[in-house]
Formats: sequence, C-alpha cells, structure tokens
Amino acid sequence: MSYIQSPSLVTNPFFRIKITHLPTNQFISLPGWVTQFSDNFTSNWNQQNVYGRMDPLATFENTQRKITLAFDVVSANLDEAIANLASVNKLIEFLYPVYEGNSRTQQNTLKAAPLIGLEWTNLISQPHGGQRLVGYLGGVNYSPEIAEGGFIRGDKSVSTIENITNDTTVTEISAMGMSMQGATVDTTTTTLETTTTTRKSFIPKKLNISLDYTVLHTHLVGWASPSAALQAAAAYGGQEARYTFGSRSSENGRFPNSHMIQNVNVTNQSTTTSEARTVLPPGETSTWQSLPPHLEEERSEVEQAALQRALGNPDYI
Repeated sequence: MSYIQSPSLVTNPFFRIKITHLPTNQFISLPGWVTQFSDNFTSNWNQQNVYGRMDPLATFENTQRKITLAFDVVSANLDEAIANLASVNKLIEFLYPVYEGNSRTQQNTLKAAPLIGLEWTNLISQPHGGQRLVGYLGGVNYSPEIAEGGFIRGDKSVSTIENITNDTTVTEISAMGMSMQGATVDTTTTTLETTTTTRKSFIPKKLNISLDYTVLHTHLVGWASPSAALQAAAAYGGQEARYTFGSRSSENGRFPNSHMIQNVNVTNQSTTTSEARTVLPPGETSTWQSLPPHLEEERSEVEQAALQRALGNPDYI
C-alpha cells in the first residue's frame, strides 16, 4: 500500500489558520490549505466640486484594509472530518455577538460585538511580533464539496414500550340450583413494543471556506515625525531627519506583513557627503577639517561626547 504524504500547507503548524472570538476568547485552528489571498487597501477621500475649479477639493478621510481569504479543509479520515466540521461550525458561531442572559427574550441586551482575531503566517499578523490582527468578519462562505465524497456516521437508538392492562371480571356461577355471586377473576395483559431508530450523519471530506475580514488597526499606521533627539542626531551627522512609519522606529518598513525582516534598509532618502560630519550641535565648535588616520579615533570619541550632550545625556553634561 503506497503512502501519500500530505502537503506542508496541511501538516506544518506555521500554515494553520488561527481564529479567535475575542469577546469569549473561544479559539479554533484550521489546516491552512489556502487557495486565495488578497490584502486590499482603500484610501477614502471626501471630494467637493467647486464652481470654476477643474479639480475637486479633496479631504482625506481614512485608509481601510480588508483581507479576503479562501481555503480548503481536507480530512483524511473520519476522526479528522469530525474535528474539522466541528471547527467550521465554531467559526460560523463566531459571527454572532454576546448577549446578557442565556435565553431569547424580546429585550435581549447586546453585551459585546463579535470581534475576531485572525492570524495566518506573516501575511495576516501584526507588524510587531507577528501577533494576530484584530477586526471583524463581513461573512463566511461555507461550501462542502460534495463531489469529493465524505464519511457516514450512524447512531442507533433502541426504545422499548411496555403496556400493562388489568381486567377485573365479575361472574355468576350456578351449581346445584344455588346461585353464587361476587366471584372475581383478574386478567393481566402485557404488551412489549420495541422501536429501533438509526440516525445517520454525512460528514464531507472536503470543505471550501472563504471569508472577508476587515482589519481594525491597533497601532499607529502613518508617518511619525522624528523626535527631538533623532533630529539632533541627524543634524549632527549631517543628514536629514527621517520620518518613520508607525509608532516605533524598529517597525519602519515592516508594515503590513514583514515583521520577520531584520535590519530594514530604507532607500531613496536624502543624505549628505561624509564632509558634513564636521557639523556640530549648537554651542559646539570645531576647526577640524581633516586629520591623520592615527587621530581619527580620538576625534570620533570627542564627537560622540558632543552628540550625547546634544541628546541630553546627563553623563556627558
């Protein structure tokens, strides 16, 4: 019997699709045989047409992110099919909110909206650390592929019904011309009925799932101006102060899905020549233009001290 190895999209934990219902912290993990992925970014502008102006006045509103993900859930045996179907059922339940109370009434109070945490490889994750994204599902399309077949699971239920009937009969007996009354005869009738019920379930072998996911940004998404310390350091080095994307300079260049990249080099930013290194922070002067190589190390130490003073380091003040 030949053995067919499952692809890494199914067996490797890195490719599993992890979905969390944030209000209840319920969690599922599905094998990630992804068939479609798209990450859509839409910038929204409010446009006002003005008389005599060829171009409308455009005011920026926001930039929205929506992810479309489609994947197959394939089961190799009955146990996997049952577990996968249960996970997909849980995913559909994640579309519903949390209410106060545990019964349906005319005045149910909504407690929490069905926010969803979603993670798949580095393509659906936070730019810092790779944690799950936060957002909500616009819907889930659940489509079993019936042509691929499935598994049938049957449960038998046996019930027995016992009927007992009691009959009391009054008889009149004549013997030797004498009449006797009041004799009774008890008759008991017992009936047994047995019913066998078989319940069958069809569990598809292959499930096609697709979902639309709107991302709610939980961190700064936009260009942040350099801090005073970074501006002083850039001026001291004869460079232009750089804007960084996000709230942390270490995240620059890693949004939306490159958090694993180290030492990101940002190109196409203006710099000056090495001669500009003689520029010192305010209050510092220097007559150095060029030094022999054996004095370059001493010069670097002096310049580092001046830089630390400009940055407010108390050890150098």
